Amino acid sequence: ELPCLHISRSRGFRNRCTERRLVARRCRALDEVQRLGDGLTRDIVVIGDFEGMMAAETGDKSGLLLCSEEMELELPPRTGTRQAFRITREALYREPLRTGTSLALACDHLGRVLKRRAYVFLIGDFLDEGFERPLGQLARRHDVVALRLVDGRHSSLPAVGLVPWRDPETGRVLQVDTGSARVRDAMARLAQDRTDRLRELLLRRGVDLVDIEVGASVVDPLVAYLHKRERRLR
Repeated sequence: ELPCLHISRSRGFRNRCTERRLVARRCRALDEVQRLGDGLTRDIVVIGDFEGMMAAETGDKSGLLLCSEEMELELPPRTGTRQAFRITREALYREPLRTGTSLALACDHLGRVLKRRAYVFLIGDFLDEGFERPLGQLARRHDVVALRLVDGRHSSLPAVGLVPWRDPETGRVLQVDTGSARVRDAMARLAQDRTDRLRELLLRRGVDLVDIEVGASVVDPLVAYLHKRERRLR
């Protein structure tokens, strides 16, 4: 799978009233964007459109980094709606060259190329490991927000008997007995433990976490986060 890292490089939104107007405007537009389809691709496109257009309308710069096991695409930060549309197009149509994920590689790269303080939005499922140190180094210099795409199938299995289970990262295929209550309960516990560890890690590093349910509204959690940030800055 290909995580999408959207970098909004800016001085910050000019004022809270402007931010509220932009949020309302983008929400109306994103109601149409969400009809593109279901799943991770749609969610990444909506998020990229949301952040890119808000940066464009405030005169701030936005950029994009797509990373799997290697750097696949980098759009340096620029201003304007053309850049915002480029970000949306790349997130929608570009196919990943690799199946694995290296969040550590992406964080390390961003830490080296971003010379000025930036808003960094990391978009993905955060099922990767070994990214704690690079993420911490990135968060010390930039305002980092983790936008986690949450798929309920990672934590809750339907009881449908023996099914092949393919790991999208490694390609390995296993036979999983979903009819076993023990197997379903074990997977639910593992998923909860993974979430708890991630929340604790991000809290220690000063990284905000926004959970976005795959297939549900993408706009609502983003708007809720912006309102929460606004209250925090008062």
